[in-house]
Amino acid sequence: FVPFKVNGTQPASAPYATIHKQFTITGFPTYLVVDPTTNEIIKRWDSKIYNMDPAVFIEKLQKTLK
Repeated sequence: FVPFKVNGTQPASAPYATIHKQFTITGFPTYLVVDPTTNEIIKRWDSKIYNMDPAVFIEKLQKTLK
């Protein structure tokens, strides 16, 4: 597991442009679980996470990582 944070307030920056293009980021926050071998997105969460109970998010994340 490697956390990666990109500053979305600077869309011209190289990190943002690369991540935006590669994973089609449409807004913030965006949480991705990505297969490190294939770069395939296994699971994606967007701003709806604000309405999710933290315990539910943790449970979903743990299930995704199994």
